[in-house]
Amino acid sequence: RMYAAQALARKMELSFEASSDSVYVLGNPFFAGEMIANLLDNAIRYGNPGGHIIFRVAETPGILEIEDDGPGIAGQDRERVFERFFRLPHNADREGSGLGLPIVQALGRRMGATVWLETPASGKGLKAVVHFRVQGTS
Repeated sequence: RMYAAQALARKMELSFEASSDSVYVLGNPFFAGEMIANLLDNAIRYGNPGGHIIFRVAETPGILEIEDDGPGIAGQDRERVFERFFRLPHNADREGSGLGLPIVQALGRRMGATVWLETPASGKGLKAVVHFRVQGTS
């Protein structure tokens, strides 16, 4: 909820999609909340004003997606953005330190979750995918 006001200030539409009423994952609720907060903040901060962000609990158990229709990140830079202090050249004038995604990845590792970035099915923007552990997996 706290990111809805931030999205509205940038005239962005923030929507939520879930394939089920409840999903139980293994991990630390505080760490998971921080991961989600950083991913939402990035989608709002680096997405296009007037754009659309989808927060999705996927059909596959343990998968969370945050998708935007902004400029995206080129394939060759998708691993680099997980390096501490790395900033894309076209974002140098925007606020940020280059620590958001490295924090997301580090917190995920502590919980056994994995994080990656991909191009949405629409072919534009960026989709951050988090795969949390679910009961019965290691």
